[in-house]
Amino acid sequence: MVSGSTRVKKVVLPLTVLVITAGILYGLSYFKPEVKKRAQRPEPALQVETITAVSGDYQTIFPSRGLINPQIESTLAAEVSGTVVAVSEHFRKGARFQQGDWLITIDPRDYQVEVKLAQANLNQAQLAQEEEQARADQALRDWKRLAGSLPNASEPPDLVLRKPQLAAAEAELVSAQAQLEKAKLDLERTQLRAPFDGFVLAQSADLGHYLSPGNAVAELAGSVLEVSLPISASWRSMLDWGAFQDQNADASQVLLSTEQRSQSLMWSARIVRYSGTVDGQSRQIQLIAEVTPNQKQTTQWPLLPGDFVTANIEGKVLSNVITLPRQALVDGGYVWKVVEQRLQKQAVGVIWRDENVVVIRDGIQVGEEINTTPLGNVITGTKVTVMLRDGQDLQNKPQRDVENGLKAKNSIAVPQSNDDGELRADL
Repeated sequence: MVSGSTRVKKVVLPLTVLVITAGILYGLSYFKPEVKKRAQRPEPALQVETITAVSGDYQTIFPSRGLINPQIESTLAAEVSGTVVAVSEHFRKGARFQQGDWLITIDPRDYQVEVKLAQANLNQAQLAQEEEQARADQALRDWKRLAGSLPNASEPPDLVLRKPQLAAAEAELVSAQAQLEKAKLDLERTQLRAPFDGFVLAQSADLGHYLSPGNAVAELAGSVLEVSLPISASWRSMLDWGAFQDQNADASQVLLSTEQRSQSLMWSARIVRYSGTVDGQSRQIQLIAEVTPNQKQTTQWPLLPGDFVTANIEGKVLSNVITLPRQALVDGGYVWKVVEQRLQKQAVGVIWRDENVVVIRDGIQVGEEINTTPLGNVITGTKVTVMLRDGQDLQNKPQRDVENGLKAKNSIAVPQSNDDGELRADL
């Protein structure tokens, strides 16, 4: 039988444990440390540079390159046979000449004799023609005298009037005249002259050489140089074809340059024609630019055939467009606008782009702020801080304004020290 004290213990002991546990919990809740609330972190912002959209005109430039070649290349050949007896100072490799300049002389003595013989034959033919003309006139007079005594006289036959003989004499005269002209022409051809302005590329004859008709004497090149410049056929709509076809246009449609010992040499040129087809493989067309030697160039060094040049070709002027740096364009047809320090992605209409700029017709308005800083994976609404706007440092602007203000004050005020050792400016 369970005693009374045992029953008391069974009741009191659990109650005691509960009371102690409740006391401990209350004490912990009453004396717990106060939790301090953390301050809300400011939203991070990307530092960017921007440019203000401005409308204006843009001159399109097409880059290209090519090799300089003379516009005219020809072979000078002998037209008569003989020995070379004289050579001009212009008839040397690299020598320059003007149209009509004498280059070489073939021995003319045989041809001078031919001219004299042809002249003598002409004189004889003229005399024979005159004698035959006199006989024909006399025959006509005789026939008229005889016909006057005959009642039914008919027209005299040609043989009576010596018309065939006169025609033969006149033909001999014409032949003699032609032979004299041919002899004079052969004599003239003993003097080989420059057919155009240019220079000697290669010389293949010299003093003492015997030449036959058709023998090559020299390779000549014209002084007018040109270069074939390939451009993409898709750029045709951006070319100013009217200016190319205007022969009176200023010769500055193309700027050619080449590097010589780290020095850039430049020449102006103009488009004179273009290829008639589009290349099937490269999908390019060839623009032919002409450089003439009489232009006032910016350098003393001449442009020579074989020079490799780079070219900037002027295209159409795009009006009322917005020009941005190339890095402002993202994903091929978008820009990041900055609106109230937040990024906003905007689709734009691109009408021209190169490695430096992108030209936009629509999609953004004049005065809008466009990001030019390359960004990673960002989304619309990302907060930004503009560090530079249109090249102006916005972060240091207040300090610069203060410094500029102090400089302005110091220029009209005399600094003095007060009792505390501080500087003040009395105006």
